[in-house]
Amino acid sequence: MKKYILITGAGQRLGMDIALYFAKNNENIIIHCNNSLKNAQDLGEKIVKNYKINTEIIQEDLSKADGGMRLIQKASKFGEISLIIHCASSIIEDNLLNLEIENVYTSINIHAISFLQMAEFIKKNNQNINMIAIIDANLKYRSAYLSYSIGKKILQDMVKFLAFHLKNQSRINGISPTWIENYNPLIHISEGKKILETLKLTEHLATTEQIINAIEFLQNNQSITGEIINIDSGSEV
Repeated sequence: MKKYILITGAGQRLGMDIALYFAKNNENIIIHCNNSLKNAQDLGEKIVKNYKINTEIIQEDLSKADGGMRLIQKASKFGEISLIIHCASSIIEDNLLNLEIENVYTSINIHAISFLQMAEFIKKNNQNINMIAIIDANLKYRSAYLSYSIGKKILQDMVKFLAFHLKNQSRINGISPTWIENYNPLIHISEGKKILETLKLTEHLATTEQIINAIEFLQNNQSITGEIINIDSGSEV
């Protein structure tokens, strides 16, 4: 049975870069996407052409209440999953003055509930699948992205919660990067980045390479679970 790495939100940005990296290193990849299906298909074709790696694509809406369970059930049919890297995200611009509660539910489902459901599947099927959540080291710097921040904060707490409930079975960890240095900035970056400049202890922001190094470290070190690595320029000190 073939082994796969499942990467959620792999149709763009960080998830795409992670998928490309592991494909270059001869890992079979399951690319999850929702709205970025064309990008995911192009990525799959690129991986097959350049690296001759088994690549599968699953389109699934993780904002739905059972999206995470449907995703892991579909993914498990392709083969044995060794690692889940949860990059899927939805950035919603809102605050307490224009809050729509449906956006909060959407964010919680995409970021946290889907992660919980995949862990539930692992537990019920007695599988050993390590999980790494991509969180966010900048939650406290954003005043205009309330729903997004709530979902990511719950995901942050979920890592430790699930590490306990999957003890001696699977390892659950997280990575919280700051803004990624080699990406074109999103609109919401400017305010928080100014704050970070006053807090960081190193000149460097996170890069995709540093995030991937952290993923490999967490995957290879079998004594680490329930931990979150902050790739945050020391701003949490």
